[in-house]
Amino acid sequence: MVHPLALLDEALDDDLENDIIDFLARCQDKDGGYSGGPGQLPHLATTYAAVNTLVTIGSERALSSINRDNLYKFMFRMKDVSGAFRMHDGGEIDVRASYTTISVASLVNILDVELAKGVGDFIASCQTYEGGIAGEPYAEARGGHFIVPELGPSTKFTYASHKAVSEYKEAKALGIDTVPVLVGLVSYLLLSKPANGVEKSFSLLSLLGSILPIYKEVVSELKAAGASWI
Repeated sequence: MVHPLALLDEALDDDLENDIIDFLARCQDKDGGYSGGPGQLPHLATTYAAVNTLVTIGSERALSSINRDNLYKFMFRMKDVSGAFRMHDGGEIDVRASYTTISVASLVNILDVELAKGVGDFIASCQTYEGGIAGEPYAEARGGHFIVPELGPSTKFTYASHKAVSEYKEAKALGIDTVPVLVGLVSYLLLSKPANGVEKSFSLLSLLGSILPIYKEVVSELKAAGASWI
């Protein structure tokens, strides 16, 4: 949410900004790194998201909330003898972990020779014969292909799938309090493309008013189901 608002040059109000900082502080593990929710396992992917959120906010309170010493220790614990990193304790070793670690370490100025040692060699070992980079050695190289929505000025949005709500309720019934994750509406629109026959200059963000009521409906249903964070 914070990143697309920053792209649109929209400021957060003080209460919301403080709520985000407080929530991420509760997600920061006492031994370093951030989890997806309070009390969960710290993970390099959620650490990447949390630190980028706090840096995007950019206030003194946001930046000072990052425990850089413990963050470094967490990253170093995730480092493998191959030079690469694990996504979490006992987790998978792949290029994603190396990227998120080096990116965040550079962003908060804790990147050093020991942390970077062997990373280049590991990534080189993931390069395949056709030139691409795989997630791990001897795997298939991928280019991040995905299908995107094709939209136009006449596109009508509907609440067609209740998957997010039903899965949240299913987990809650099992005693698991999850944090539902939705693609932000601005991100959704900017990842889309004009449909066939629609001018390439068509502003996808002009559909914000049409899609916003659908997002409000989804969020309201998740809130009614008991979700405190989305």
